[in-house]
Amino acid sequence: MIDHPTGSLASYPHHSGLPSFCSCIFGRMMGSQNDGATTTTDDTPKTSSRISLSLCVTWLAVMILTLAAHTLRADDARGRFYDQLRQRQLFGLVESDCLMRLAGRSLSVRDRSDLTLELSRTYAAHAWQTIGAEQDDLWQRGQQVLSPFLEQSPKSARHELFETQWALIDLSRAEWLLAQSELRVDDRTLKQKGLLATQAAIERLSQLESMLNKETRAAAAGSASGNKVGDKTGKPTNEKPDAPLTPYERRTLSQQIRFRWGTARLVQSKLSEPGSADRAAAIVAADELLSPLAAGTVGERLTSESLILLAEVARLRGDLDRESRVLNSIEKSLAVDATNDLRERFVIERVRWWLAKRQPAEAAAA
Repeated sequence: MIDHPTGSLASYPHHSGLPSFCSCIFGRMMGSQNDGATTTTDDTPKTSSRISLSLCVTWLAVMILTLAAHTLRADDARGRFYDQLRQRQLFGLVESDCLMRLAGRSLSVRDRSDLTLELSRTYAAHAWQTIGAEQDDLWQRGQQVLSPFLEQSPKSARHELFETQWALIDLSRAEWLLAQSELRVDDRTLKQKGLLATQAAIERLSQLESMLNKETRAAAAGSASGNKVGDKTGKPTNEKPDAPLTPYERRTLSQQIRFRWGTARLVQSKLSEPGSADRAAAIVAADELLSPLAAGTVGERLTSESLILLAEVARLRGDLDRESRVLNSIEKSLAVDATNDLRERFVIERVRWWLAKRQPAEAAAA
């Protein structure tokens, strides 16, 4: 069963430093604002502050998205234990435990698939804490362990989860390259690599959504006709070692895929050249994907996540009046039920809205 939004999707980066990290964001923002108002012959401080702000906010966005959204695994004690270890950056422990268990011969198909997904998520989480060749190797390992389940024929009963995890690693790599490109503004190669990773994620996510919709319709038609899964003898049975996703799980996964797809489009817009047609098209696409999700049930995690990204989309489109309305909706949503990370992200986006309106005093009081 797919979890409700109480844990991590892939636990890519570590989140225990959220409060101290967020407390520095406003200082970065105000520093950037003040730099813009200061005349100086040395552009280095101004540029450094602006780049630091972009890096911090980008890193925070990735961190929250991967930690706060719906998980794509069974809600079991072992999975929660692995989440806790990843949050404490004890990646080696999770990796060694998964590898040891996967080496066993008595694993069920379901246990083997769950452990493989946990191992892939851990490699991806570990990659966010490294750089260079080691980081590239970890991302590569995160996708390589998925390959046997994606290449086998017939497909794994829960192949959608492996497809999704592969796309999330591409998206994570794109977010990392976006952050690096904002640090090294003259390195155009980083943006090109980021755009390639983003496009790979977008293509896979769009195909996944189409596939899930098709499978949902097929399952509904089969249910209406009274068909049941049969065993090798042709006898009807409701049991299967690695049961496929239920209709509810497919719908939940489909919503998450649209959310990640919208996120990928937002990343794509930031990696594209300012003022370009590609940038404008990516922002519009992100808007179209996130708007229906933002209209969901007030207080639900996915609704709040989508609203926060939609506020950023409105700001990037230059529609500050619309962003104000979205921020007001977020505030109402957070009043129902919200974790600290959502409240912190809301405050950060509110501050950025005030700064976009060139009102630093109001931003300071936000």
